[in-house]
Amino acid sequence: MSVEHTDEIFSGLMVTPYVAFKQLRVSVISMTSSLFRTWLAAVPKDLRYPSLRLIRNVSEPVYSDDITRVATHLSDTALVSQSLAMSEAGTVAAAAAIWGAMND
Repeated sequence: MSVEHTDEIFSGLMVTPYVAFKQLRVSVISMTSSLFRTWLAAVPKDLRYPSLRLIRNVSEPVYSDDITRVATHLSDTALVSQSLAMSEAGTVAAAAAIWGAMND
């Protein structure tokens, strides 16, 4: 996409990303969990994203409060996912092994 085309897309939009997501009918976003929380804190309470179907969080934990807060802005069928990288995989594997050993 050329810079000129990008300028055309964003001309006439409010510069705030939370409104641009709605105006552009964004359906999937991917960001770190800390950026997700920063974005969510800026979203007006009454703003809904009917076309947003997936929010993909990466690299940091997502908390239940995050999910509760974002749910008020999404449709009933939207999903929020969390991706773990190899640095987090060891902790998850260790916890799963301990839980499995305790429940055998």
